[in-house]
Amino acid sequence: MFFLSVCVLTPSGGAWSATDAELEKTISEALSVRHPTEGADWWRSLGPNAPRVIIRMYEASDQIYQRLRLLEALAWFDDSTSVEFLKLQAERTADDVLRNAAIRSVGIARGANEEEFVSKFLKHPEPQTRLAAAETLKRMNDSRADKILEKYLNEEKTPWITARLKGEAVVQRRLKITSSSDDRLNPELTGTWAGFWVAPGAGSPGMESRPAVLRLKVSGATAIEGELNLKKGGKAAQPKAFVLAEVSGKSSRIAGVLVETPASDSAQTSAQRDMRKQPREIPFEAELVERAGLKLIEFRAPSIAAILVVRRTGTSQ
Repeated sequence: MFFLSVCVLTPSGGAWSATDAELEKTISEALSVRHPTEGADWWRSLGPNAPRVIIRMYEASDQIYQRLRLLEALAWFDDSTSVEFLKLQAERTADDVLRNAAIRSVGIARGANEEEFVSKFLKHPEPQTRLAAAETLKRMNDSRADKILEKYLNEEKTPWITARLKGEAVVQRRLKITSSSDDRLNPELTGTWAGFWVAPGAGSPGMESRPAVLRLKVSGATAIEGELNLKKGGKAAQPKAFVLAEVSGKSSRIAGVLVETPASDSAQTSAQRDMRKQPREIPFEAELVERAGLKLIEFRAPSIAAILVVRRTGTSQ
């Protein structure tokens, strides 16, 4: 089997000859880090063969967080193969998180040269995708992109999107839902769901599993509200509570932001509560699925590599 060798700079500045297999091993190790620190210089130091290896790893992976990181890595390679692959993912993937990452990466790789491609996603039915495209145009710092963005802001009907783009405070609510089509939200989402939250362990290798309870309530065709509670796990992991905000969805799929709130106000001092003026926000996507004859909700937060799987345990609350 033939491997093409390339010269790769390590983070310490040394050089070594890497085969494609060694490149893949180096990239896999980088992807396993919970809080990535690799920037443009590190990824580019992997050499001209890195995009090919990254694309191959993306196509072979079924893990959304790993795929997300690989799309973000391609942003640092301004070559036709990388950019065309990113465009293809932006246009064809059904996954909102991956689509949005591909759009952002195209903007980073080519800047204002791709304003026409990026701007077409301003009309996408999914609000998070429209936001990703608008933010990408804004970062181009280009007069033509600014004009496109100004026109878009005058036409966008979703208040939280325009507020975020203008740098205004987004009012946190238990409900922020925008229907992306005529599809009604599946009423079977309503209920109390229990299962486990799995995420990388804090300060230690491996994964951490915590019992979790998700409560959802669908009202009418497009309204949904919910909350997520994580129970105490291990010695250091304290209970956490989140509300669902900026939610959009159709049929059995929803996406939005988890806004962290104190799990128990009585357990915190006034000084601790004052420190939480800027609540933590975690993007998520979730879907009601059937596995082995069971109705489950699969819930993903790619930005922190967390996965939640829950099964209905009661009626609507």
